Amino acid sequence: MHDEWDDGGFGDEGSPTEDVIEVLTASDGATARSIAASLRFPVEEVREMLEDLHANGEIEKDGDGLWVVPDMAGPDDPYIF
Repeated sequence: MHDEWDDGGFGDEGSPTEDVIEVLTASDGATARSIAASLRFPVEEVREMLEDLHANGEIEKDGDGLWVVPDMAGPDDPYIF
């Protein structure tokens, strides 16, 4: 992981985790690879962030295997929030 991420972000730009949430909020769901490409982060580090966010209950995977922010989940989503 990048050393500059240890303090939660890049100065005034916010944390990488906040960036991931922003991408998810602006989409109907995204893969780790698409998030990494849009933010220009390494895919493996994005996967780690997604797993951490999932463990904290901040994001979920929808029925298609895409990462979503829970309140954005549709009526067909198998998760109950």
